[in-house]
This record gives sequence, structure tokens and C-alpha cells, in this order.
Amino acid sequence: MNRKKIILIFCLIVTIAFFTKLFWPFGEPPIQTIKIEEAQDINLNYYGESEKIHGGGHPGCNDWAPLIEFTPPVTPFLVRTIEIGACLKPEVTKQSVLKETFEIEIWDENLTVIGTSIHSISIFNEFPNPDWTEIDIPDVEVNSKFYVLTWFGNNYNKIYIGAGEDSFPYGYCGRKGGIIKEKKEDLKKEHSCAAGWYIAAIGTRAPNVIIKLVGINNTPIPNINVGLWKSPGVINNTLYETGGRYTNSDGIVSFHVPPDDYLIILNLRDLPEGYIYTEKIKITVTQEGITQKTVQLQTKN
Repeated sequence: MNRKKIILIFCLIVTIAFFTKLFWPFGEPPIQTIKIEEAQDINLNYYGESEKIHGGGHPGCNDWAPLIEFTPPVTPFLVRTIEIGACLKPEVTKQSVLKETFEIEIWDENLTVIGTSIHSISIFNEFPNPDWTEIDIPDVEVNSKFYVLTWFGNNYNKIYIGAGEDSFPYGYCGRKGGIIKEKKEDLKKEHSCAAGWYIAAIGTRAPNVIIKLVGINNTPIPNINVGLWKSPGVINNTLYETGGRYTNSDGIVSFHVPPDDYLIILNLRDLPEGYIYTEKIKITVTQEGITQKTVQLQTKN
């Protein structure tokens, strides 16, 4: 075998060894990641496994709007996200509605408004590409059935919301402030294409873990991706974790997990300049009450 072939074979072996070490350390199988069951999101919808958006309904008028009733499988339940299957109308572009907004209201079973938030209409896809759009809202805790109102007001003629029979008879017409104008069954003949709007609610069990991140002078640190790992981390090449959630404007993030020992994990790329998090903090979650932990981030020397 000539020298050139020997060098070529050697380079090939080194290359294979490098990538094997990079993607699968020799002698160690890949780490399997399993999401902790109770930390998983719960999607409340009337559409089964199908994610296809078909049909098209207008999102109300300037004096009424789509209102959907939901019943959570567990209580207390924390509503975190509203999902809408929609797109802008053909003549509307994202640029043209950058400053246009709509509101989301959460009502309890007594039609009392318990949560409200304002969002830009530009978050929706342009026509003809309807898709599911997830809209994060401030956490709202509910203890029984609840309602979601999507109020577009005078902007109702700028968007299509996917619609069909799926959510009938849980679709209503509503007005801001906890007013049900009429049930969809009363308008089914008049608005047959909008018997059920494609609107879903996503949430979790109410939290039993609350974590707060603070910096210098106990200043809250928002927008940091935080997660929990089952302690001590990797167990038999398996990592049990919650997935990440971002701290709110008060530096707070919450989870619901089974009783056990956990490690608090931060996405270091999210940390503000000058801060470090070098050691994973351990917390113990018990059957009773809520586990609360304030994490004081350190500064670089």
C-alpha cells in the first residue's frame, strides 16, 4: 500500500472518530429526553387530531365577536395561550396592520372577565396561507368552565377565522365585558359557515412550583427561559425535564410537577450581559402547598 493511500485511510478514520465523538460519545448511547407528564401542555379544542384549517368565517362585527366555551379536564387550570386558526383577508398585508390590534378576554363561568390582553393583528399569516397562531396571554387561573372572547371591533373586516361545525354547540356570539349576545344555534341559518370558530385554549394544571429570578438590588429579570430537570439530571441515559418557559415582567415562571427533587435550569444565552449562573440550584417539591424559590443571579467579577 503506497504512502498516499495510507494517509487517506488515516484521515478517514480520524474524521469518522471525530464525528462519532461529537454526535455519539464512544461507549455511551444517546441521551433520551422525556417530558414530565404533569408539566405537559393541555390543548382544549374541538378539532380532534386534525390541524387542517378549512372554511372561513368573519370574526364577528363591530358589536359582537366569537365566543367559545371550554371545560378543563383538571382544576385548578392555568390558561396560558390562545390558539386561532386564521389568516388576513386578501387585500390586507402584515405591514398595513402593524398598528391595528384585537383583544382577548377570558371569562369565568359567571361571565365575569378575569383576564384581558391586547395583540397586534399582524401576527396572523397573509392570505392564502391560513395557519394556527399561538398567542401567549398573561396566566389566568380557572376552576370550572370558562369562555374565550376574541374581540376585533372595527378591525373585524381584516381577518378570516377558520370555521366549521366542530365547536358547535360551544360557539357563541359575545360582546366585551361578559355579555353573551346569542348562542350560535340561534344564528346557525344566518351564519351557517361560522357555526364553530377555530379557536383553542392551551394551559396546564395550576402551578405547584414558582420560581423568581432577580439580579442586582433584587431587580426582577424577565424573558429568561427556565426549566426543571429531575435531579440529579441524566439518569440511566434518560433526562426527565419540563421544557422551558420564560419569566414574566416580574421575573416569575411557574410549573406543575410531581413531588420530587429537581434542578433549576436556565438558558444561559438569555442572561443579561454581566450575569452568570454557574451552579444548578436544587429544589424539593412536596405533596403539600406551593414550592417557591428566588434565584439570585450572580455578576461576573
